[in-house]
Amino acid sequence: MKCTIESLHMNVRYRVLYIEGESYILDMGGSSLWKVFFPFLYWMLPLSVYKVDDDEAIDAIISPTREQKGVGSQALIAAAISLVLGNMIYPLIDYLDIKIIATTSAMIVFVMFLLILAFYMYSNKLLGRKIGQHIQLEKLPQEKVRVQPESKKYAVQNSLFYLFALAGCVGAIATAIQHPNGFMFFAALIIFFMTLGVSFTTIRPGETSVRFKSNTVKK
Repeated sequence: MKCTIESLHMNVRYRVLYIEGESYILDMGGSSLWKVFFPFLYWMLPLSVYKVDDDEAIDAIISPTREQKGVGSQALIAAAISLVLGNMIYPLIDYLDIKIIATTSAMIVFVMFLLILAFYMYSNKLLGRKIGQHIQLEKLPQEKVRVQPESKKYAVQNSLFYLFALAGCVGAIATAIQHPNGFMFFAALIIFFMTLGVSFTTIRPGETSVRFKSNTVKK
């Protein structure tokens, strides 16, 4: 079935799906952490959607800006700024060395990642409360759908970007453990946070295809 996907205003956890004249809410953050760590599972496993008949509620949560222009130029500017800042910071990295053993460094990295996961779960809960101000999802009919990638090209690009981010995260972790440094701890933290964020880009606004798992509906 053909499907049009819309994003929500200031809420990355949910998507609005328009399927054959019906409106559904897709919850990308409340299902399983496995999908966060392995984003391609969003395309492989059935996802929960909630059927919404209130058009006014849909209009209230949909992002007012449907087109995202200038993303490529903004990314280039951000990359250029990062490169300049990196060259400025690099000579100062030696001053951020920390005299600790590898075991202590590994414990610090582990605690940092636990804090990131706690922040992710807390933000996830806040986003759930935000949509709850307009729509009570637990009271709506629930179905299972399988969302296909919008194109093979995008699926490959997204997967490669995730693998690149994952490799960078592993590299930053290994470096921070072997050579404890304040900058490397911070870099590992940021890269890990970005890697988790890839999961929210798998199903983005646009046109795609979906397939309902069954005709049974939970009420």
